[in-house]
Amino acid sequence: MISFPVLSLKTLPPAELDNLSKHFQYLADTCADMAEAARKRDHHTSYVRDYRKQIDDTVNAIRLKIDQGIDEATALRKVVAETRLPEATIFARWRLHNKRKARSYDKLRGAKIMQLKRRGHTNKEIGQKIGLSASQIGRIIRKIEAEPD
Repeated sequence: MISFPVLSLKTLPPAELDNLSKHFQYLADTCADMAEAARKRDHHTSYVRDYRKQIDDTVNAIRLKIDQGIDEATALRKVVAETRLPEATIFARWRLHNKRKARSYDKLRGAKIMQLKRRGHTNKEIGQKIGLSASQIGRIIRKIEAEPD
């Protein structure tokens, strides 16, 4: 704790005391907010550390239910009920999984497009094989060629 010469405050005019009061109240509120944020970070870190494997396994559980013919929303709700993990945690992990899956699919599709392009196929021919329009194929090729190695 920081010591403060309280007796020297008696010599200050009331306006200065009001300003000091507001300033120290602001500092107290800011410190309280920062302490609460730190507690939340610590709690989140320990939660993730303790439940990481269980959270990651939810993706496989959801995928298994979808493979069994259950729609995505119902599969998510069932996994929430089975694992008793927070709904927000499971939904966020599933969204991350889908985002990563889409990114890897785009990379594979881009590689296939470039392979066909190197073999001399036109954009229209590639589009017919991949299931995209010739203009979409052209945009994908330009994007891939513009990427730094």
